[in-house]
Amino acid sequence: MVRSKLILRIVLIELAIGAVSAVVLFILPRSKPLQSPPTTSPVSPQATLSSSPSPKPSLVNNLSGHSLPIHSLAISPDSQILVSGSQDKAIKLWNLKTGKLIATLNEHLASVTSFAISPDGQTLVSGSQDATIKLWNLKTGKLLRTLSGHVATVTSVAISPDGKTLVSGSKDATIKLWNLKTRQLLKTLSVHSGSVEAVAISADGQILASGSRDATIKLWRLKTGEFLRTLSRDSWAIYSIAISPDNRTLVSSGCSNKIKVWNLNPDRLLNTIAETSSYVCSVAISPDGQTLVGASGDATVKLWNLQTGTLIGNLSGHSKDVVAVAISPDGRTLATGSLDNTVKIWSLRQ
Repeated sequence: MVRSKLILRIVLIELAIGAVSAVVLFILPRSKPLQSPPTTSPVSPQATLSSSPSPKPSLVNNLSGHSLPIHSLAISPDSQILVSGSQDKAIKLWNLKTGKLIATLNEHLASVTSFAISPDGQTLVSGSQDATIKLWNLKTGKLLRTLSGHVATVTSVAISPDGKTLVSGSKDATIKLWNLKTRQLLKTLSVHSGSVEAVAISADGQILASGSRDATIKLWRLKTGEFLRTLSRDSWAIYSIAISPDNRTLVSSGCSNKIKVWNLNPDRLLNTIAETSSYVCSVAISPDGQTLVGASGDATVKLWNLQTGTLIGNLSGHSKDVVAVAISPDGRTLATGSLDNTVKIWSLRQ
């Protein structure tokens, strides 16, 4: 019964963030850039935080400006700029500290599903339901290039630590490796039998991990694109993966209320966390490797000690499913995005 309810919940959410946006794309006229200024508001009195030893999160800002659900978030390497992408096709750049809008980018023709920012903070990469990847100058907001090659939604993008390689995953079941400097396609990886929902690169730049609707996590040698092994064969689709800064641990979540924590080399399951009442759409690991964050369909965001699996924080405030999370590189700030069309900014340090 629990499994059937979760599957129904996932189907309904995917209809909301997938099929609906497709209808908007082909039936409605192309929307104009948002004219009304976004708003920021102080801490909502409905936002509740559980008592936790460390960190001690507190709500700092509510960002309103998108007209449809949030799908993706990213924070610049200097922890100054927050990037949000939405079903409304817009990309918004915000001052992370003040919550003020910096710019709105309107070149995508469908939902903006994923982001990556180059290590030097100069280039923003966005993936979209329009099957394209766009490269932007993060400082000026200028569109630099559009990369075409996928034939379905680009679900996830990642950039190598040296800034040379861009990786994209798609609902066309492929992973593509691109030279970020020349913008040339290097290789297409076709091993998954279902939509590739997540890609992540290890901090040492050696390993590429991919998660798919085929319920597997696969590991690759990033430099050559060589397939190494399948880490996991699960009974649930994989929606999100993250690799710890020390390259030793991989975390996965998907179409269930469970988060799995894996040891890499040798591969083994370390822990299964099942403390949410709904699916976990997005996971992130803090820069110090101590904290795991999970965004849930029950409208909450939970924080765990990565090593022990102990719940240390439960953030409430969103009114609908939370589908995106991002932690600032300095470890001080958490951003959460929801189907309620808002982004919330939380301080992880007091």
